Amino acid sequence: MYSVFIALTAITAMWLAEEFQLRMPHWAMLSAILTSQSLRSSSNMSTMVRDAIEQITGSFIGIFLGLITIVYMQLLVSDTFRSAYYIILFIALMIASQFEIYQRRFRLAPVACSLMVSLLSRMGTSFNVVTDYTYSLILGVCVGVIYSFIAHWYQNKFINT
Repeated sequence: MYSVFIALTAITAMWLAEEFQLRMPHWAMLSAILTSQSLRSSSNMSTMVRDAIEQITGSFIGIFLGLITIVYMQLLVSDTFRSAYYIILFIALMIASQFEIYQRRFRLAPVACSLMVSLLSRMGTSFNVVTDYTYSLILGVCVGVIYSFIAHWYQNKFINT
């Protein structure tokens, strides 16, 4: 049954992102899957609510760190010092991963940060895509949270009885 919920989560997130005409529906799908997988281990509803809030918070932290990283990259990285890109990205991912040590459900922070940096570091990409990226990621997390609640309820109602 778990695989059915994961598939429904992914398809729903992608469909909603396409309905909202977001340019990156695959990121909504990816974040929905990651959220559903990480919330699977929540033991009860109150734990799941806390974990869901931490998932959303971790996503915002990653997006914010990604934006800061891109700003520093644009200030410091030139074509002659391209290796600075990898050094700055390494530092940003270390900082984003450090949040997971304090809150285990912040594990989407490094994912969100790396996706933001990879998106915005491409030539010709403008900051206008940041809103689409943010909406796609948060939409996916929210869909993942909703389907996790449904899966948890279903398991307690029909399987564990």
